[in-house]
Amino acid sequence: MKIKKLLIAALMSMPFFVAAQPIKIVVPFAAGGTADSVARILEKSLSDSLQRDFVVEYKTGAGGTLASRYVARVRSNETVLMIHSPAFIINSLFADADYNVFNDFIPVSFVGHVPMSVVTGSQSGLTDLNTVLTTDRPLSIAYGGNGTAGHVSAGIFSRHLKVPATLVPYRGEAHALTDILSNSVSLALVSVNTVLGMKDQNRIRILAVSGAQRNIQVPQVPTFRESGITDLVQSVNWIILMANTAADAALIVKIKDQIASGQVQKKLQNLGLEPNDIDAKEFLQQEYNKFGRLQINLR
Repeated sequence: MKIKKLLIAALMSMPFFVAAQPIKIVVPFAAGGTADSVARILEKSLSDSLQRDFVVEYKTGAGGTLASRYVARVRSNETVLMIHSPAFIINSLFADADYNVFNDFIPVSFVGHVPMSVVTGSQSGLTDLNTVLTTDRPLSIAYGGNGTAGHVSAGIFSRHLKVPATLVPYRGEAHALTDILSNSVSLALVSVNTVLGMKDQNRIRILAVSGAQRNIQVPQVPTFRESGITDLVQSVNWIILMANTAADAALIVKIKDQIASGQVQKKLQNLGLEPNDIDAKEFLQQEYNKFGRLQINLR
C-alpha cells in the first residue's frame, strides 16, 4: 500500500504536457469550391512544416459574412485563420456587416487571383458565348452567394445580354454547378478551377474566361475580351488569408513564410491560381477602394 501511495504521489508531481489546440482554417463557402481547395492545401502544408495541427472548419452562409463575423469575434489567445474572397470586402460595405476589414482582422497573405468563367451544361444548347449574347430565350445565371465575386461577375455579364437575366444565388459554387448539370439554370459565373474536372468529363461547357490572355489551363476557351466584353478582362476574384486580431504574431510570420515557399506556390498554381507577391494589407486597401467605387446592385 505504501508503495502504491508513493507511485501515485510521483505521478501527480510529474509535469503533464497538453497538446496545443488545432489551429482552425475557417472556410466561408461550401466544400468543393476554390476557397475549400486552397484551405486543404494550406491545412496539409502548414501541418507538415510547422509541426502543428491545422484543421479546416466550415462557417457557411450570408455570402461569407457568417465566417467573417465569427473570426472577428475571436478575442482569446487562440489563433484562427480564415480563407476568404472579395465577398469579405464587398459585404463589409453594408451597414449590417458588423465587422471591419481593417480593425477586426490581421492580413496574413495574399494567396492569388482566381480567373472567372461563364459556364453552361453540355446539354443546354448554348454552344458558345455569341449564342448566349444574342439569344432571345430567358436566361438564368447562378453564382456562389450574394456579395461574392461570382455575384459581381454575374451582374456585369448580365448587362451584355440581349434579354434580362435572372440572377440566382447559391451557398457556394459547387451547389450552383449541381443545378447547371441538371439544366435547372442556364449559366453560372464561377472560378475556372472549380469546373475543370467537369469539363474533362464533358459534363459542362466553359464559354469564356476572364483575364487579359487565354487561361493556360483551358487555352482553347476564348476570353471575354475576344467577344467585346472588356469590363470582365481583369479578374474580380481572388483568395486572401486573414487571422483574428489576437493571433500569435510569431506563428503568423511562419505561416506567411510557408505560403510564400516554392512548394506551396506550385500547388496553388496547379490549382489555377495566379500568384502575386503584393503585401496583403496593401492589397486589402486597394480592393476595398475598388469595390467601394463599383456601382452594382449586390443585394
